[in-house]
Formats: sequence, structure tokens, C-alpha cells
Amino acid sequence: RANFTKWVSFKYGLKILARTALLFPVCYWGASLGMCSLHTAHSFLKSTFTEVWDKAGKECESTSSHRFRDNADVNQYLMEWWQIMSGKFHPRSRIFSVRYQFKRPGLEADDILRHKHKVICLNDNEFISHAEFEEAARSVRDAYHQVLPEKSSFEL
Repeated sequence: RANFTKWVSFKYGLKILARTALLFPVCYWGASLGMCSLHTAHSFLKSTFTEVWDKAGKECESTSSHRFRDNADVNQYLMEWWQIMSGKFHPRSRIFSVRYQFKRPGLEADDILRHKHKVICLNDNEFISHAEFEEAARSVRDAYHQVLPEKSSFEL
């Protein structure tokens, strides 16, 4: 209730806004229906990590001690949801980021050339052929070379 304007924001787009509005009566009385986490970059506060580590230090230590992922490990979603549930977030436009899986050849390159999103996550897709993947990868590479012709200082 304290963060109503963060939960109900036109930045999310009409589809998500409508879903939130429909679920709001249930959530208003304390029920939680789950969270939707997009497969993309998330913003975190350093203070969230400190707070979570203070509250769930045992679980965080255990996760940190594993060289490889374990079924009992916590992950970045703990930090993300902690921030959301404590109101330490700001609504972000639904077009801020996107995840592509090379399902529609050329779409990724078009969006890159138009600067449609600030963050793009490129995933492979097990249902396309090797040739289709190579073509999609080439078009993305060409688009990035066109948009970013010079190497950044980090690449030198």
C-alpha cells in the first residue's frame, strides 16, 4: 500500500497495468501472488546486499562457498524481490530491456539499429538450425558494428 504508485505505473504498459489492477484487491489485503522476473539486467542497491546478508547470512555464506550452483543456493532474485517488497525500486519502462531468442530473424538487428532498448539479452534457441543461428548472429554482429563502429576504451 505504501508504494502504490510504484506498483501501478503506466511505464509497465497497459497489459501489465491491467493485470496489476485486477490483482490489486487480492494483494491489498496481504496476499502475494508471485513475482515476474524478466531475464535481463536488474538494478541493485549496495544497501540491499548488506541488509540481505545481515538477515540471511547463513544462506549467503553457503552460496558463496560453492564453486558451482547448488539447488539450495540463493541467487540475484532474492536481492531483486527484497528491494521490490521493501519498496526500494522505481518503475521502469517495459521497453527498457528485452530478451531475444532468435525466433524472428532480423528483429534483433532492426531493434539494435533503431536503438529501441537500452539493454538487450541475446539467448540462443534450441529450435533453430545451425544455419539460422549463424544468420541471426551475423545480422546482430553487423548491426552492432554499424551502431558502434569504434571500440570502447574497455576493448583496447
